[in-house]
Amino acid sequence: MKTLLLASALLLAPTLAHAQQATEGTRAKAEREVAVAVIVRQLAQDSGQNVLVDSSLATVKAPALAKPTTAANLEEQLDALLRKLPEGAAWAKLYLPKPQEGKRYAADNLSRYALAQASLFGGKVGTSKPGMVEVMGRLMTQAEANPLIQKLDLQAYYILSNPQKPMMAFGAPGAAGGAPFGGANITDLLMKQLGVTDLKNIPSGNYKVQLPGPDGVPMNADVMVNNDGGNTSIAVRMSKSTTIPPQ
Repeated sequence: MKTLLLASALLLAPTLAHAQQATEGTRAKAEREVAVAVIVRQLAQDSGQNVLVDSSLATVKAPALAKPTTAANLEEQLDALLRKLPEGAAWAKLYLPKPQEGKRYAADNLSRYALAQASLFGGKVGTSKPGMVEVMGRLMTQAEANPLIQKLDLQAYYILSNPQKPMMAFGAPGAAGGAPFGGANITDLLMKQLGVTDLKNIPSGNYKVQLPGPDGVPMNADVMVNNDGGNTSIAVRMSKSTTIPPQ
């Protein structure tokens, strides 16, 4: 009996060690992962291009990209990022007029614009064959597109989205994912939770807000805030839950 117990202990020890190593490896991997919104912000900064991610992907975690990004390899980097994201994730390149002075395009609106174009023109908007670019749903060579781009003063915008996942646009009651309440309610609750009175004073980060759902089941709002010098953008994803994980 003693021999059997000793053998069992010897067999169990490597198993426990392996499990501990696996847990530590999983924890280390999680610590290396960041929100896609953070990766995209770095891509835009390093490339000098307009790169945005909508709320279907903004809070998804992914490993940071290994290679440095430049304007020349931006699309290659976007492809590399897609390989780390859930199935259905995609990016599109859109040529659009500059937004009004002092304003910026909302990522969720760009995604809806791309989907609307796809419905109108067919196919996947924002994708093009090698050596070709797309302007207003038309494929053409860069040489053909340049005069049109210059005449209309268009800029390139890269948008990452996952059409298979619902967008939860901040501030749009009942839109893009069927939120039964308005974003303004979430803002008020978040500011009260943080003890601030101005949206501009909410620090960048990920937050949890809970509010009653329409069927009496509490709803959790995963709120991702990006505060860029007082220009605050917020992405929200809703889920039913009876508890909120601790901060």
